Amino acid sequence: MRLLCVFLVLSCALAGAAERRLITETDLYRFQWIGGPQMSPDGSSVAFAKVKVNEKHTDYESSLYLVSTSGGEPRRLTNGTRDSSPTWSPDGKMLAFLRAIEKDGKPQPPQIYLLPMNGGEARALTELPKGASNPVWSPDGKRITFLSGTLPKDQEKKKEGEEPSDVVVVLTARYRSNGSGYVDRSRPSHIWVIDVAADAKPKQLTTGSFAETDPAWSADGSAIYFLSDRKLEPEYDSPDADVWSVPSNGGEIKRVVSIDGPITSLSLNPSGRQVAFIGFVNKPVRSYSQSDLFVADLGSGSVRNLTEKFDEDISGRVGGDNGTPRGGSREAPFWSRDGRYLFATRGKEGRENFVRVDTETSKVEVLVPGDHAVQAWTADDKASKVALLISTPTQIHDLWTVDIGKSGLKRLTDVNKHLWSELKLTEPEMIWYPSFDGKKVQAWVQRPPDFDPNKKYPMILNIHGGPHSAYGYVFDHEFQWMAAKGYVVLYPNP
Repeated sequence: MRLLCVFLVLSCALAGAAERRLITETDLYRFQWIGGPQMSPDGSSVAFAKVKVNEKHTDYESSLYLVSTSGGEPRRLTNGTRDSSPTWSPDGKMLAFLRAIEKDGKPQPPQIYLLPMNGGEARALTELPKGASNPVWSPDGKRITFLSGTLPKDQEKKKEGEEPSDVVVVLTARYRSNGSGYVDRSRPSHIWVIDVAADAKPKQLTTGSFAETDPAWSADGSAIYFLSDRKLEPEYDSPDADVWSVPSNGGEIKRVVSIDGPITSLSLNPSGRQVAFIGFVNKPVRSYSQSDLFVADLGSGSVRNLTEKFDEDISGRVGGDNGTPRGGSREAPFWSRDGRYLFATRGKEGRENFVRVDTETSKVEVLVPGDHAVQAWTADDKASKVALLISTPTQIHDLWTVDIGKSGLKRLTDVNKHLWSELKLTEPEMIWYPSFDGKKVQAWVQRPPDFDPNKKYPMILNIHGGPHSAYGYVFDHEFQWMAAKGYVVLYPNP
């Protein structure tokens, strides 16, 4: 009887494997994604937003989940359908996140909610007419800074019957954004701060015509650093965001760090005396400038380019049409506790790998190699355990952990396992070929499932890549679909 049972189990397994089918367009409705992963301060768990397509196939839904770094199935934290951007309090007892509720059948601007991790319902912290975004806890856990485009007139009581005008007056070169519609230049995002205590009122710290992004607290909580490109019409000039600061209780802003180019992804070191960021120098003006990792002294404003001689993009994005559609992520470099090392990613030949950069020697060391794209990363407060959101050509958006100083990845999630078990997918192959001028061009070839080298197949040349995008290696459904229809797909990445 035991032999018969084993035989039946093996037979069923083999039959299931043989029944794998080709991917179809409608499989996109079953895809699930992970967004905004955040590791708890003690490294015991990771909070994240799980995103899926709604039942009507008209929108996305996102709820918060928690998974233990020691293993086990993720458990659901919130019942909302537009919850995103989880952020742990410094003591790990509270989770701030964004939630957009529905009113009269329409989603409202997202607000900051607080969820106690020892049990209880989430409560709204903000109720601003134009919502809130990018919540960041103060070092003592008593306040949260965030961004909002709310204006004083939005909070004034409207007269009965008064309705806002739906007329859009376009006066700028950039007036519309892909996916979000018309750009409202009259509502730049500004820095706000609010006490976590119940019934607290938010305080606006910055005003004016220029938008601010990437708020980050100083080590002692006395100031908030942020990024801003303070040009009225930046479309007519090269991007040039700088680091600014504002007292956390209010006051004058001041510029503290500047380079001849844009700055993104702020990260203060543990001492609070230095800031790391991603950026590039765009003087002289050129079509493309390679992104580098910089360190600046907040006292003097002096700047060092740590990767000036490193001929690869730091935080080089691997493009694709299957990134997380919702959920929120902020991929800034982070520091080791002693301030010696910085951790980020580097893009090369359609891959994005996790690296460590020595701030003294500028040595760049790949910690997690592989044919994959690290799409987000988050660490515990000791910077010893890291959770990575990794995609490959046949797997999208799953969480893995790695201990700094040790080799090997540990998988935490497999959110698409049921769908992947049905599909017959193929891995792309990297090739090199000579261009017209003799230079080598790197490309990826996607062959159909059950490819027969003795047969001829039609080929589609999908021209992407080049210095403007590291396209090609993250799972992209259209390439798999083309291959499933019998085409060989070639996409260069020069």
